[in-house]
Amino acid sequence: MPRTVSTVLIQTFHSQARSTHRRDGSLRSLIRAGLLIGCAIAVSACGRAGPPIKPSQAAIAAAKEEKRPAPARPVANAQNPDKKFILDGLLD
Repeated sequence: MPRTVSTVLIQTFHSQARSTHRRDGSLRSLIRAGLLIGCAIAVSACGRAGPPIKPSQAAIAAAKEEKRPAPARPVANAQNPDKKFILDGLLD
């Protein structure tokens, strides 16, 4: 069977496409992973309505809305010591 220009071009294209796919496979995976992480960060930030408030302030605000007395603030004592949490600095 004689080799025509079209068959040579097709064979060349297919061989280049296969070699390019092998090299770009990891790049495509990296791009996909980056896009997924970016979307996850964007979606997780959508729910934030304002600056963070302390749970006691949220309880006081909820009590005012429901027209009931505000709850007493928790007090540290021997049975219930004040334990600092690693994220408490964000609320101060």
